[in-house]
Amino acid sequence: MNKWIAIPIIGIMAVGLTITGVFYLQEANKLDDAQNAIANLQGDVSDLKGDLAAAERNLTIAEADLTASEVTSLTLKEELLDSTTRVTTLETELDEGNSAIQTQQSLNLTLSGELEKVQNPRHFETLDELEAWLAQDDTDTRVRWQSLPPEQKVFILQVRALRDGYLLPAWFEDFDFDNIIDFVGNLAYIGDEIYYVWPLDDSVAEFAFVPPIPSHPLSSE
Repeated sequence: MNKWIAIPIIGIMAVGLTITGVFYLQEANKLDDAQNAIANLQGDVSDLKGDLAAAERNLTIAEADLTASEVTSLTLKEELLDSTTRVTTLETELDEGNSAIQTQQSLNLTLSGELEKVQNPRHFETLDELEAWLAQDDTDTRVRWQSLPPEQKVFILQVRALRDGYLLPAWFEDFDFDNIIDFVGNLAYIGDEIYYVWPLDDSVAEFAFVPPIPSHPLSSE
């Protein structure tokens, strides 16, 4: 081969190798950059995985807290319901207690009034009052007392009058002094008069006059 022809060919090959080397270096640099980018991305992925794991842990904790809160809320609701029920029960018991107290107070008032009548009885003030009381009393008509002797009925009438605050004492009289009872009844002192009362039929008859006496025998105490 002519050396003058070989020299250009060698030059061309040198230039080609130079260009190839330049391209290689450029591609090598690109590869390094890509590898560095991949390394950076892998680091980012690792960081993201760490963040995801932390987020998952936080989510687990939050879910546990929510469950605990729901349990606590349910417990508080049950306790509130129990407390409300207890309050309602106590209010009912209080109302019943107040009602029982009022009933007992009314009963005490009634008993006090009845006791006052028995402790401080009085005579009938008028004949009309006596006859009205006898009309509402059933000593003379009660079936189970029909067979009782007059001597027993006069005491029944006396006690029943006393329960209503009246004095109607039993009275036995032997007119002819033969030791045989001739009259069995009750006496009513009204003003300055005494009246006989027959317990068998509630009949009333004027008996005698007496000096006026107080309506309440114990009024001076």
